[in-house]
Amino acid sequence: MLRGLLLVAVLLSFVAFGARLSSAASPGLNGRIVFEHIGESGGAQIYSMTSRGTKRHLLTRARGASGRSPFYSPGGRRIVFVRAFKESDLWLIGSDGSHKRQLTRTRTTDEADPSWSPDRKEIVFAVTRPAAQRGIWVLGADGGQRRQLTSGADGDPSWSPDGSEIAFDRYDAGTQTFGIFVVQTSGGPPMRLPSDSGVSDLQPDWSPDGSRISSSPATGLTPSSSTSGR
Repeated sequence: MLRGLLLVAVLLSFVAFGARLSSAASPGLNGRIVFEHIGESGGAQIYSMTSRGTKRHLLTRARGASGRSPFYSPGGRRIVFVRAFKESDLWLIGSDGSHKRQLTRTRTTDEADPSWSPDRKEIVFAVTRPAAQRGIWVLGADGGQRRQLTSGADGDPSWSPDGSEIAFDRYDAGTQTFGIFVVQTSGGPPMRLPSDSGVSDLQPDWSPDGSRISSSPATGLTPSSSTSGR
């Protein structure tokens, strides 16, 4: 699939509600959109709404903790998201807000940017802390069989439609830019996709047929200032 793969730049879009920012994530069952909303208190929670922006529904209520990076499972019946308190762990919740449960319990480890495999059996995510564990990881949707695919300042993993590859962005300290990489889900060295000199490419997403990858271009970013919080 890597041969002839095209990298397409698109603008990163945001949806604003109230006085703070809401970040759209993924479409789900019956066309609903799941997203994180940062309210006046500064904490983020997970909401869903219709594609017309109506029938907003609060899915998480966590005092002192933030809900971030929600992503629907294929079919839209479940959502994986990040709950951040003293550390960031992965949680699952039903699309209606029911059956919430903690998927990972990793003290001193921060997990981010989860995404489902096309067959719903695995979840890919990034580890941002500690430095020795940074990279792209995969675990079973039941919380088992955790394995590391890459090492580095990697984030925003996205599964290819056929489930064979994962695209992600990586910070290059030498060029001080982010680039898009693709790695086989079975492991092996990642391959960097072509990009314009001096421009960072972030948040890759596959086209439905797997022939293209879109990204969000930006300049002047560092791991601490990027959109994924690295």
